[in-house]
Amino acid sequence: MLLAGALGFYREFWCDVVSRREHVRWRRKRFAVNRHLARFILLGLYTGSRRAAICNVQWMANTTGGWIDSQRGVMHRRGEGVAETNKRQPPVRLGKRISAHLARWKRIDDSARDEAARQAGEPVSAYLHVVNYMGRGVASVRTAWEMAIDNGWLDPAITGQSAITPHVLRHTRATWMMFKGVDIWEAAGALGMSAKTLDKVYGHHHVDFQRNAAEV
Repeated sequence: MLLAGALGFYREFWCDVVSRREHVRWRRKRFAVNRHLARFILLGLYTGSRRAAICNVQWMANTTGGWIDSQRGVMHRRGEGVAETNKRQPPVRLGKRISAHLARWKRIDDSARDEAARQAGEPVSAYLHVVNYMGRGVASVRTAWEMAIDNGWLDPAITGQSAITPHVLRHTRATWMMFKGVDIWEAAGALGMSAKTLDKVYGHHHVDFQRNAAEV
């Protein structure tokens, strides 16, 4: 019994040491610190937007993707003049938390763009996307996502759970709003899905779920 306990402690201790070493090694690699993934995750959690909408959003109005309207506190998920599709992409109001992050990110990107223009001697089309890698927009965060899963020891082979995909951010946003008791119609509008779908998939998380039935 003592031997089994000692082995268990040793295994946990060694895994912790290996994890810390890997983390330190990861932090020392300039291009391994995926700050663009951090932006992607925060936008996903606080807007509930789909992957493509997050990757395409820019700092200014454009015709290819969404954009951030800082004055109104709104994220437009579609480009100017782009028609609505079956995957609804209505504008979403930005809360105080994500707005604070966006303000900081914009200052960083504006400064980086000015510096790049100074070095090039002319205006440059860099750092226009909110989620960018070395100044350029990204079509996917798959590589960075998989690296984060690996560094976080969240691989299905280790956890025994289903694979974690970027879509989990949208699920999390919907669940959070249900936990907080946000009106179904308001939450559905913010997420860009029908109230029927939201109620069917996430309604059981709502604080008012079966409240009236319980009092009969």
